Amino acid sequence: MARHETTSAVCGTLLGVLMVVALGACGGGSGGSSGGAGTTGASVATGASAGGAAGAASGASAASSASGANASAASDGAATSSPGASAPASGAAAAVLELSTAVQNQTVAKDAAASGLLSSVGVAGLYMAAARPFLTAALAGAPAATANCTRGGTVATVVSNAGAPGLRAGETASVSFAQCVGQIAAPELSSADALGGSVSFAVQGVQGSVGSRAANWSYTVTETANALAIDSSNATTTFNGTVTLTVAYDAATATITTTANAPSLTIARMQTSSSGTTLDGSMAISSLAWVDTDNVASATESLSASCAVSDVVEGVTLAFGVTTPVALTIAGGAITAGTQQLTSADTTEAVVAQNASTFVLTVKSQGQTGVWTQSASSLAS
Repeated sequence: MARHETTSAVCGTLLGVLMVVALGACGGGSGGSSGGAGTTGASVATGASAGGAAGAASGASAASSASGANASAASDGAATSSPGASAPASGAAAAVLELSTAVQNQTVAKDAAASGLLSSVGVAGLYMAAARPFLTAALAGAPAATANCTRGGTVATVVSNAGAPGLRAGETASVSFAQCVGQIAAPELSSADALGGSVSFAVQGVQGSVGSRAANWSYTVTETANALAIDSSNATTTFNGTVTLTVAYDAATATITTTANAPSLTIARMQTSSSGTTLDGSMAISSLAWVDTDNVASATESLSASCAVSDVVEGVTLAFGVTTPVALTIAGGAITAGTQQLTSADTTEAVVAQNASTFVLTVKSQGQTGVWTQSASSLAS
């Protein structure tokens, strides 16, 4: 399974890109322009099963850097002339990396696309996967359970007001991960990553018998990540924030539809690059919403989501909105079709899945166009 790197998605390039002032990469000011929110997606099997994903997705390596527009353009794909440069503002509190830079800088285009995927559906995948121990315990009527994770560590679940087996309104729970490896599958996790921290749940309402395959059911739950942390070999990524999810099963079509929203989420990341440099970054995600339709019989999904993203790393900001004008098709844990779109005040970047292994990034800004081809693995590394 590919590990989807996280927050500093853009900032791996910043160390290199910020030196290329002629690109207009760094404008003055204390924030970037954040485009309108829409819908996006990543290679994540969400829904009640919260299955993992292996395809293309989220976050790019903070170790990557660009040595300049021409070097980036020559590496993969083609691009046209760059937007004009803008001088840093006097006394600016923070630099701004504009999405328009991606017209001539492939690494910025790649990292922006990866950030958009992580911040929407990548988050969705992690939250849904972390819910599985809670659902298992609640449906079994177990007030408390501790399990050894398949490759090390433990996961402990404590359910309040559990009563008889099943899921009911008013139940609450806490799920705590202690260096848990291999127990849950999600885009952010590789088979060697350890999960720590906790998530808490509060069941708002239940219709029908949750888990039945013979009749319709639905439930609504709020889930809060409390320093839910992923430790990989070179990075720690920490999630915080509350999501409200409604999960509904249609017995006639054997489909599970998950509808979710979150007004505000944060992701923090500390990563060590291949050169030994430590990068600290954060990602603020607002107005996150997603809809995932999981066909249980065919094991395929249709997914769309929306959010606004602001990346801040080492005092540099990149902000944009994310949409999926064409819903993503997910099969076998990978995106096989669909389009993600990133937008800022003057720039649009389309990320089109050609198949499970190839994406085409098309950036348009101020009359300029850049086209790049990226592999699924490059977006996940």
